[in-house]
Amino acid sequence: MKNIRFGITIIIGFAFMFASCKKETLKSSNCEALKRGLMVKDVNVVRNALGDLLTSYSRENLNKLVATVSERCNITASTPCFNCIYTDPMQTEIRFSFSQIGATVEKVIDVSYTKENKMKIVSVHD
Repeated sequence: MKNIRFGITIIIGFAFMFASCKKETLKSSNCEALKRGLMVKDVNVVRNALGDLLTSYSRENLNKLVATVSERCNITASTPCFNCIYTDPMQTEIRFSFSQIGATVEKVIDVSYTKENKMKIVSVHD
């Protein structure tokens, strides 16, 4: 009987651990959608592709986003500066580079933040 209770306790513990730990992931389908969105300069497609990676706006979280995209999507991503677009509110550029049908595609997204300090894609451009 003690073994059964112990086993149930372990299972419940793991369930809570996995339920409370929401890791930002990027699936290959999101990577393809991101490439498509960048190529056609569609803010909505890019936003949906990045999904849970659009967390609170900070240098650290932008660097995590760039690292995750670079690592998982075969896309070179970089943030040359933080809050370097002097608008109200400030914006950060993220540069993307990837190969598509033998050509190199280079695009930039401008990232700002909402009133709740969540990252917000403002525009996609060359």
